[in-house]
Amino acid sequence: MIVVPEKVVFIKTPKSASTTIANLFWSRHQVDRGALLGPEVATAIRYLVCLDGLAPKIPVLNGNWFYNRSLLFGWHASYEDLTHIFGDRLNEYHWIASVRHPVARLFSVYSSQLSKGHLIEELTPQNFEAFCERVFSRHPDLSLHQCIHTASQSSWLPPVGKGPRVSLVRKENLAEDIARLSKYVPSFQDCALAHENLSFKGDLARYVSPALAGRIEDFYAEDMERLKYRSLVREETGVSQHGTCR
Repeated sequence: MIVVPEKVVFIKTPKSASTTIANLFWSRHQVDRGALLGPEVATAIRYLVCLDGLAPKIPVLNGNWFYNRSLLFGWHASYEDLTHIFGDRLNEYHWIASVRHPVARLFSVYSSQLSKGHLIEELTPQNFEAFCERVFSRHPDLSLHQCIHTASQSSWLPPVGKGPRVSLVRKENLAEDIARLSKYVPSFQDCALAHENLSFKGDLARYVSPALAGRIEDFYAEDMERLKYRSLVREETGVSQHGTCR
């Protein structure tokens, strides 16, 4: 997600309050996020180059250009996706990424799949554990949507030690991190946060046993280390306050 007027690139990591954050940009710039993009619209909102110039680098999905498949001002796109399309044109931009503790994030993916009817089953600890087993094994029954949303958060970010410095907005510290970055990001100034796409409200511990939480943390070990999250098995609350990563 590229916000050209503010020179911001937002890595919209799935299920990490990314829609809540994106809505701050959409609202400030009065973007109709439900509209579809045509080539003339993409040019009008000042994307970095016109679609004709990007055509060799943009995949055709279901007969439509990438931009026609996406909501205005952005779709889920990784650092690799964005640099493949735009190259060094984003070098002077401020990079931001949303992140979340891997255990809560995976449960959010599952409960969201239930709420949207992509999985037809009851919300039970047993069913969530069965879903985790399919994720751990990358079972062929997982849909493309499920594969994308359960990919590690690190896979959305620049490789370790390479690329731009990325400011992190943590789901757990959403208001604080937005306020901290407001001096650099106009859309974060004097904003009202309203959570969107909430698929579940309740006690996570009812559905995720300590043993399963430990296995999820092990599966996403790279995220746990890189994003400096503490284990929920050893400590139920609290995350590191590190605000950037490379």
